[in-house]
Amino acid sequence: MATAQMLSLAWPFMIAVTLVVSPPPLVAAATEWQYRIVNDSATGLSGRLEVIPPGETGWGTVCDNYFSNTDALVACRSVYPDRVFNRARAHYNYGGGTGPIYMSEVGCSSSAQSLSACTYKSAAGCTHSEDVGITCYDERWEVELRNSTTTGAGVREGVVFVRPNDYSEWGTICSRAVYNAVARTLCGSLGFDLSRTLPSLVYDAPTVFSTAVPESAPVYLTYVDCSSTLPADGTLNNCTYYDTDRTGCFGNAAVGLKCLDTG
Repeated sequence: MATAQMLSLAWPFMIAVTLVVSPPPLVAAATEWQYRIVNDSATGLSGRLEVIPPGETGWGTVCDNYFSNTDALVACRSVYPDRVFNRARAHYNYGGGTGPIYMSEVGCSSSAQSLSACTYKSAAGCTHSEDVGITCYDERWEVELRNSTTTGAGVREGVVFVRPNDYSEWGTICSRAVYNAVARTLCGSLGFDLSRTLPSLVYDAPTVFSTAVPESAPVYLTYVDCSSTLPADGTLNNCTYYDTDRTGCFGNAAVGLKCLDTG
């Protein structure tokens, strides 16, 4: 309700002024969980995680205590419920936010679709220096082979080039700790009938296939592992891999592939 205040000014004015003071507008409390990423990248997929729980009126943050990559994946699904993410990473370098710290020790199952389905504790003892950030990955890996040598009928082989989506540049897979089941998945991605294909990895591939890897080509993946029981239509999206530790992964370390159709 507005209140009126009388203000009398001294001579020579002798004027009574009525000031109408209105209270600040009320902010409606949230009726359901809300989520967002702030300080984000151009894609909107990386930044500090913020939430509003039901009954609260302002954005707050999430403490990084025990916040795992699985929790980050569920957070990505929460922010973008209409998108499909293959993986996510928890980060701690997007700066502290303001306001309440609503959640700590978040625990989500890998199948959870929203942070509201996860367990958590109060954030007593947390400070904004512990605000968690996330990066959401929605790769749809494409694969091609590059080879300057001659191959026989029913064989495709060459240096493996991959890219996470159709607007990214082509890069390579580091041959360090890449397991044999990866060859099967890569041949399947290239359209080979896996029931009659002999897949194999090739090391030192740029030399073997006389194919130079551009210096500017990113090394996207290392420590790649795919299940040997993946269905025939499985892709790199169904595999595990690292995309950060690339020590020793230079051009000649790019992995190669040979797919031999025995049919």
